[in-house]
Amino acid sequence: EVTPRVPVFEFDLKYTKYLVEAPYEYEVNGETRKFEFEEMVKSIEPARKAFESGTVAYIDNYKNRNGEAPYRNGKSADDFGGLRSASAPGYFDSSGSGDFRYIADGTLVAVVSENENFAEVKIVGEDGGQSYFVPQHYVSTDDPLTALDKIIVVDRANQNIAAFERVPELDIEPVSSANITGFYKESAESVDSLGGDLDKTDAAQSETSGDVQKNSLSENGGSSDNKIDISQMVNVDVMECAADGLNEGAMPAAFPGGRAEWKIVSYSLATTGKSGKYHQPTPLGYYYAIEKKPRFYYLKDGTNDIEGYAPYAIRFTAGAYVHGVAVPYEYTDDGVRVDPGIREFSNSIGTVPLSHKCVRNYTSHAKFLYDWYEHGKTIVIVIE
Repeated sequence: EVTPRVPVFEFDLKYTKYLVEAPYEYEVNGETRKFEFEEMVKSIEPARKAFESGTVAYIDNYKNRNGEAPYRNGKSADDFGGLRSASAPGYFDSSGSGDFRYIADGTLVAVVSENENFAEVKIVGEDGGQSYFVPQHYVSTDDPLTALDKIIVVDRANQNIAAFERVPELDIEPVSSANITGFYKESAESVDSLGGDLDKTDAAQSETSGDVQKNSLSENGGSSDNKIDISQMVNVDVMECAADGLNEGAMPAAFPGGRAEWKIVSYSLATTGKSGKYHQPTPLGYYYAIEKKPRFYYLKDGTNDIEGYAPYAIRFTAGAYVHGVAVPYEYTDDGVRVDPGIREFSNSIGTVPLSHKCVRNYTSHAKFLYDWYEHGKTIVIVIE
């Protein structure tokens, strides 16, 4: 049996707030969580292999703009859990007829061959190498992945996130050491006013509702004797945490021997989607980071009324975004809508799945990813 390849990575942090120290473990409501960096970097391999083998594109059917997929046996779901809305049909037969499965908007696909009507594709990360034949107008061959330089990996099981950047071969330098210390309080950064865009396909649940859940981070190397409960440590609307004592350079490579292929530029807690009438779990898989928006508006459940907005959003499948803390609008006695301004922090981040489908972040981390993102060079991977 061949041992799976583990790419070598190093730390070169560009975002240094809310850091969990080595061994990167923390507690949430008595449950031990961990940043599984090795599993995260291993998850990049299928995308790397696909990219090095040929064209990698994505399924494009946001808001069914390229046409609704057909019903499958009279139903809107397939045997894989795929849904008809914002998907493309992936036929098992090259004739483009007969049985098929739904392939969601944003899904990364390796293009095997093309003709006038269909593209033969394989879903990146899917075992077995099954080919699917997708009508051409659903496949973004005019907007393929041009480089595999930036990877956002979301871990549903641990409710956290990390950003990886490819290390250019010619730019590799010897790795220096760095020390990450505990936490201290600092005033929240002011954030510029933003423009917006309305998105009716998904919503970020208001962070002000529901129970406040405790979220403990390790202060000294993960020792259970030194726990910081960040819900008590900071005023969630005013204060934020930051790392102190970062030396220049990167941390030592996580795996000795060989040069680093990837560097971790950020890691943080995150909250993914839950199951519910107006909610969906954030789907596992490999996705193109399709576009970014300074904000997107979300609707009150079951209505077409705008409830608020989420800042610094990167869309990766259908109406699912990686974004900052949601901001519900306030209203005066006269019914005038008031924007209360960007919020940095929420106690629910990194606890349990709560969102409608999106991946919630502290707003400062969402802004970091928003600024760091490059179209055509960035993908999102969801694991557990």
